[in-house]
Amino acid sequence: MEKEGVNVTSIAYGEIASDFANVYFHYMGDEITEEYGGGWIVFSADDSEVVAGIFSLKEDSRAAWTRHVGLIMPITEVMIHDS
Repeated sequence: MEKEGVNVTSIAYGEIASDFANVYFHYMGDEITEEYGGGWIVFSADDSEVVAGIFSLKEDSRAAWTRHVGLIMPITEVMIHDS
């Protein structure tokens, strides 16, 4: 991806290795999974759109996509803060 000028950053609940992304460990993964009954997945692309969702430990996984700046900015800023 670096050859194409794409910067990929991942904030992970557990230790993962990647040869194409900067990976940061999020220490509250177990607490988040326990409180919400699943894990979160969030993608922010070029500050122009976001996909966010929860993959459930049961049957109720959900996600949403938006281009609304009022949601993109705070979601992306939380990701930057956590990295």
